[in-house]
Amino acid sequence: MPTPDPAPYNAIASEWDGLRREFFRGEQALVDQVIERLPAGSAILDLGCGTGRPIAAYVASRGHRVVGVDRSRGMLTLAAQHLPAGRWVEGDLTALPLGDGHFDGAFCWDALFHLPRQHFAPILQRMRQCLKPGGRLGLTCGGADASADTSPFTDTMFGQRFFYDGLPKEEMIALIRDVGFDVITRVMLNVPDGERDRGRMGIVVERR
Repeated sequence: MPTPDPAPYNAIASEWDGLRREFFRGEQALVDQVIERLPAGSAILDLGCGTGRPIAAYVASRGHRVVGVDRSRGMLTLAAQHLPAGRWVEGDLTALPLGDGHFDGAFCWDALFHLPRQHFAPILQRMRQCLKPGGRLGLTCGGADASADTSPFTDTMFGQRFFYDGLPKEEMIALIRDVGFDVITRVMLNVPDGERDRGRMGIVVERR
């Protein structure tokens, strides 16, 4: 499967913007762990930034410079309206045209699981390259156990179909470590409910 078509994301941009203005439970503490040690003016990368809320807006309010990357032009248009001082890049997470060692911190929030799992390792490797040594990355991924069904699936949001994929959570942690990150924090943000929600894990990692 190719990387996701941006059309469904463009179609729901306004609805998503209305829904995703604030952090969900447990998210802000993880975001703080990424940026808490950084001086004002640090460069922060937000991959799959969407409309810039809540993460980019929060990071910018703490005095940092944000570069957001997303495939959806509709989402980026709203991000630029919310945060005119940010830099907004229309681009594919699988081909990041970003400088090595340029960023002090990074996020890939609710974006990685919209891609087929074969892209996970290359994207994580590229994100590591984009970070300065010791830089932290906050990301979310699926949170299913190895005994659960972790096959790819599609689901509907605001009338549009979206693709989801995720490795079992321990396999994902092993992959992250193999790429060259140390895991600082891992927490279940959504616990699998045995139905539609297969779980969502929030992770903070640090480049070795």
